[in-house]
Amino acid sequence: MKCLYGPDRFRQSITFLSSRFEQ
Repeated sequence: MKCLYGPDRFRQSITFLSSRFEQ
């Protein structure tokens, strides 16, 4: 069972926020 807030999810949210801030 994978953790909902694992490294992958954390990295995904970071990239998502970064893309939003760029615009």
